[in-house]
Amino acid sequence: TFDTQELLDILREHGDKYTTVKAWNEFAKQNHFPAHHVFAKRLGIEKLSQLTKYNSVEKNEGYHDLIRKHFPNKPPTAAEWTLLSISNNNIPSVNTLVKYYGKWNTMKRKVYP
Repeated sequence: TFDTQELLDILREHGDKYTTVKAWNEFAKQNHFPAHHVFAKRLGIEKLSQLTKYNSVEKNEGYHDLIRKHFPNKPPTAAEWTLLSISNNNIPSVNTLVKYYGKWNTMKRKVYP
């Protein structure tokens, strides 16, 4: 396990790789570093945003705009969103959106009233 100082040292050296949860977790796995949830729990999202390029979309409430940017006229299906997120590391996964909205259908109702 890593202590808080070791986590901070990792971020100081590799913070440029911490752009999204998905991007970090892939980088972390390849380099035997802790996953995002460890940093989020121990340091907090605010500290992550200060030390890295990570900018929590939830904090900025930008999911709505991001979804509408990619699907302006109608809500995406979970499969369509999955294809988009696989091809772009800056796009949150279906699971992330479901965690934020509670359900996929709730997202559709809120983003496409």
